[in-house]
Amino acid sequence: PRRRRRRGPAGLCDMTVRIGRCRDAALLSALHGACFYRGWDAAAFGEILAMPGAAAWTAETEDGPAGFIVLRQAADEAEIITVGTVPEQRRGGLAARLIRHSAGELTGCARLFLEVAARNSAARALYARLGFNEVGRRRKYYDNGDDALVLARSLPFSCEASAPSLYSAHPNERDN
Repeated sequence: PRRRRRRGPAGLCDMTVRIGRCRDAALLSALHGACFYRGWDAAAFGEILAMPGAAAWTAETEDGPAGFIVLRQAADEAEIITVGTVPEQRRGGLAARLIRHSAGELTGCARLFLEVAARNSAARALYARLGFNEVGRRRKYYDNGDDALVLARSLPFSCEASAPSLYSAHPNERDN
């Protein structure tokens, strides 16, 4: 018989988010490696976090480190450089909460950009739910020949019903 996948992680309501520092480069690298086929090394994260306008946040649940986001702001625009949720915590709203939280920490930012693989339907669906729209395409951007879609949305995020607080008090308030 086919097993039904559990929707949402355990402990998301008890999630804590903290700002990432250069000293967290090894943690960010480990999380990135758990989330993506080709993880970035700690030196890469150290270089990114040393850039002007760069910032990172990590999320932890009772099960340990669960996700991260790295952004960079320049003037009134920002870009999500990378965001990820460890596989066992996916589809529970953690990435959406990290995106909303980090975007809320940006000062004077009017637009938020990101790139996503055209074939990554799960991520594209998440970004669509968060109000991102396609504004460009980078042909054969990835090593596998896949295109990257450039997405953007205006900031700030509004208080939409489908977007519970980062620190949701009730498990049924999670995004799916």
